[in-house]
Amino acid sequence: MILDYAVVLITIACLCIFSQPCASSQCPIDLNYVLTIPWDSSSCRNNVGNTKSDHGSNCCQTLTSLYGVGIALHLKKTALFRLPDLQTSLSCLSDFQSRLSYLNLPENLTTLCFRPQQFVNTSNICADIQTKQDWLMVLGQSTSLDTACRPDLSDLTACDACVLAGFRVQSRLLAVDGNDSHSKGCFYYTILYAAGVVNELGPESAGALSCIFGLPLFLQTSSGEWALVVGSVAAGCTVVVMTCLLGFWLSWDGEKREQTVSEGFPSLESGFEDDGLLNWRPKTYSLRFKFQDLETATDKFSEKNLIGKGQFGAVYKGQLPDGTVVAVKKVMDSEFQGDAEFCSEVEIISTLKHRNLVPLRGFCVSDGGNYREGRAINTWCMNTC
Repeated sequence: MILDYAVVLITIACLCIFSQPCASSQCPIDLNYVLTIPWDSSSCRNNVGNTKSDHGSNCCQTLTSLYGVGIALHLKKTALFRLPDLQTSLSCLSDFQSRLSYLNLPENLTTLCFRPQQFVNTSNICADIQTKQDWLMVLGQSTSLDTACRPDLSDLTACDACVLAGFRVQSRLLAVDGNDSHSKGCFYYTILYAAGVVNELGPESAGALSCIFGLPLFLQTSSGEWALVVGSVAAGCTVVVMTCLLGFWLSWDGEKREQTVSEGFPSLESGFEDDGLLNWRPKTYSLRFKFQDLETATDKFSEKNLIGKGQFGAVYKGQLPDGTVVAVKKVMDSEFQGDAEFCSEVEIISTLKHRNLVPLRGFCVSDGGNYREGRAINTWCMNTC
């Protein structure tokens, strides 16, 4: 009799043990794109033990962009901006790591770069949005994002237009939300919506990968050779995504700048779970330049220093008195609702890290004849040319 009870108990225990995998959540995202997209994995191939180092940070930035493609695909398929629960998030990160391991990358990358909680569904991100339907209820059936981000974004002009639309939609979301600490969450959702819902070629297209996610790609040229495309930089120095891709956060008080410093990537706000779909990192010391400083730096905006033009401005090569080589973008006031909005955009750019967002050095707002111009000045690494 005692033996019978023992057999029953053992049987029940075995059933409990072997039923665990069945009860666990499977990842709803097909992550095989990790193996098919020609992304540059070089930053993750060496020792990435310290994520605070430049090498570790670059690897995590690449991986967050790469994983973001999957989250955008999930949004496209399910209309959900995030994963339903922690177990699903753990499952997806495990699947993601298995793809990375297949590419002979380190076995601990997802542990180093992510926390599972950061991808779990919550309403405390941006304007209580959790689904595509929530987005439409907040913003309506159509916004400037739906037009500007729909075509192939590998074209610089198209990407520039998508970027500006992203700024404005994020600003609308933040106005509805009313909580400035949610600005990065609204930034996050704007990126996902642009790639997963709006773009007609989808999140895995070269344009979405480079322009929206800033993922470094190896693309085959017409001559059959392979070229590294970092973000939207498809032709060396001619493309800087006009100094302001997908940055969205501000804190400017008139003439006086109040520097805001967070604990670093990927914290969205104090007391809030990490959100690291993109590798956001606050920048420091955005300076206000005099117009004469920028004239001197660019030789009065000489044509010989013209780097490129987009739909919303021109970018010039310049050199500061300390020898720093910079890119200076001239933006007409017609694209902004006065100085305050321009300063807001500048402050937004200064707080985020993105492959298509060059580090901000400062800005200038000045009267110029019968119109007002805003000029943002960003650092630009010339040896990338």
